[in-house]
Amino acid sequence: MRFNATLTFAIVALACAGVFAFSLNTDANNADNTNPPVHTLSPGQLQEWVTLKGEIQAHSVITVASRNNREAVLIELVAEGTGVSKGDVLARLDSRDLERQLHSLKREVQLAKNTILELTQATQPLQIAELQVAIAETNSALATKAAYLRDSELLARDNLITDLEVNRTRDEINLLQAKHNALLERLAITRDHLQPARLEAANTKLASAIHELAETTADIDQSQILAPGNGVVWYKPLPVGGDFRNARVGDSIYPNQPFLIIPDMSKMVVQLLAPETDIGKITKGSAVIVKPMAYPAMTLRGAVSRVGRVTQQKPGHPVWQRFFPVTVEISNAPPELLPGLSVTSHLLSYHSDDSLLLPRSAVEWRDNLPYVRLVGKKGRIIETPVTLGHADDLHFEVTSGLEPGSRVVL
Repeated sequence: MRFNATLTFAIVALACAGVFAFSLNTDANNADNTNPPVHTLSPGQLQEWVTLKGEIQAHSVITVASRNNREAVLIELVAEGTGVSKGDVLARLDSRDLERQLHSLKREVQLAKNTILELTQATQPLQIAELQVAIAETNSALATKAAYLRDSELLARDNLITDLEVNRTRDEINLLQAKHNALLERLAITRDHLQPARLEAANTKLASAIHELAETTADIDQSQILAPGNGVVWYKPLPVGGDFRNARVGDSIYPNQPFLIIPDMSKMVVQLLAPETDIGKITKGSAVIVKPMAYPAMTLRGAVSRVGRVTQQKPGHPVWQRFFPVTVEISNAPPELLPGLSVTSHLLSYHSDDSLLLPRSAVEWRDNLPYVRLVGKKGRIIETPVTLGHADDLHFEVTSGLEPGSRVVL
């Protein structure tokens, strides 16, 4: 009997404990539902960033090419990565054939000068003098024959000589006159046409020889290729024998063929490709934070210096997807920053110091429209639509629907 009473008491006690525990849990749940976490809205700073991958490049790059007017063999080449100053020797081209040609051209120039001297001081004056002497002789012969003709005509009137002899004298005078006229014409042609043409040809030959001599001299001087500015030497690949590779000693370099570049390492930039969906958020002068992948602890600062206006394709993306080139100038680039390094760049697209900030956790979405649970008077929860503006990782900017001091459920 005592055992049954004890068992009954234990069962009743357990039941009461269960009811009490259930009552406590229910009260706790009710407390959670009646007192959810609440946030009071206030103005604050909001920044929106666009994140893009890019590459470090030098602000300016000098291209080095052969300035020779003919093909030449590379016989000396500075090592890639060498720091150079303006005027340092970068490469040498074989100039032995040019030096041999230089001696030959010097002889041609001297011969051309001698030809001009001979024409102006000897050949041409002698030709003119010879023609003038011949003209004088024909003049004298004409005068003599004319006097003889007059005497012959007097003698013929007295029948002392025949008319045949008089006519023969007239024919001789006509021949002398024709010869005299031909000599005069030859003198005019020689003086006005032949001699100037020969002198012009000689001067043209001299000018051509001098020009070729100057070009050869310049080619010899330019066979030593000097650095046009300060920087670090990088090889520029070029087509060689069906291959595309860096230049080597022994390769033939063609006129105006670039084979080296010298980036100006004193000023660095980041080259980015921004998708067209983000281009409206990027403006010239926007602040940029740059993180080189090779130096995770390094943070660089800069600003957008250029936003391109012509789209281009990006490798690894569909051809229909277009990108705009963006250039960022870096402030105080450290010396270990080298062209070609990959970086992650964060571009400031929006900044406000008095945006009404709404935590992301307070926003609910229905049919792509944002709502919040606004705590009204007497603690009543009211579902309220809001209009959102810019956003960062933690907050939205509220443009309408709420005001400073509004309390929302998180």
